[in-house]
Amino acid sequence: MENADVFGSSTAPLTWHDFLERMRQPSAAEFVKAIKRFIVSFSNNAPDPDKDSTTVQEFLGNMEAAFRAHSLWAGCSEEELESAGEGLEKYVMTKLYPHVFASHPEDVKVDEQLHKKMALIQHFVRPENLDIKPVFQNETSWL
Repeated sequence: MENADVFGSSTAPLTWHDFLERMRQPSAAEFVKAIKRFIVSFSNNAPDPDKDSTTVQEFLGNMEAAFRAHSLWAGCSEEELESAGEGLEKYVMTKLYPHVFASHPEDVKVDEQLHKKMALIQHFVRPENLDIKPVFQNETSWL
C-alpha cells in the first residue's frame, strides 16, 4: 500500500495530529532524521538572533520543498501542504524555544526588568481600572 493512499486525497487542512501521523510513516524517516539533525546542530551554536532567523527560515523552506517532492505528500492540496509547513514550524520552534527566545543575555535582562515593573504595577492597577467586567475579574489568573 502506498503511503499517499493511507491518507487519501483531501481538501481538508492537515491538523497537527495528521502531520505527526505522516511523520511517523517509515517513508518519512529521512525527514525525521533531517529535522533532528537540524535541531541538534542549531542548539549547539551560540545564539545570534539575526543569523538564527535566516537559518531557521532556510531550513523550513528547504523542508517544505522536500515535502512537495515526496510521495508521502503526493496528492495533497496547497492548503494541506501549507498546514504541513506550519506543523513543521510548530515542532521545530517548540524544540528550539529555549535557544531562540530569551537566550541572549540582553533579552533576559530586559525581560527581568519588565517582570519587576509588572509586579509593581499589579499592586495598584486593579481590573476595574481597566474597565474589565466583574464577571471576568478573577485576579488570581492575572498573577
